[in-house]
Amino acid sequence: MSVSIDPVGVPAAVPEAAGRFLAEILGVGTVEPVGPDGDMFNLSVGQPVLTFVAAPVRDGHHIAFRVDEPLSPPQLIVGNSLPTPVGGRGLSGFVARAVDHELERDALARYLGDLNAEFGPVAAELVEAYNALWP
Repeated sequence: MSVSIDPVGVPAAVPEAAGRFLAEILGVGTVEPVGPDGDMFNLSVGQPVLTFVAAPVRDGHHIAFRVDEPLSPPQLIVGNSLPTPVGGRGLSGFVARAVDHELERDALARYLGDLNAEFGPVAAELVEAYNALWP
């Protein structure tokens, strides 16, 4: 008796984007809608096929790939102001924007921390008054 797994279901908040992201990283395959409603997306990576489905991603999953050459340099630099692209195919624009956003938030958090250290925290009453002004 022969047994094979096809497809492997991969939960994703945005299945099509997740499939395209992995296809871009690996530099293989195309993402095709499948299922009666076209709400699942297949990525053929040899065998088996990965089917990305809309489902809550709670604990993550481990899927390993065996590749015959490195996919990207060991040093990962991200953002739109990259000195060099990551790998031959570059970095997904969506991911670059998301990482830029997080780096900006980290810089803002450090700046606010510095202001708190220098001047002390903003009075709770003042924060409440300003919050009440916003819808």
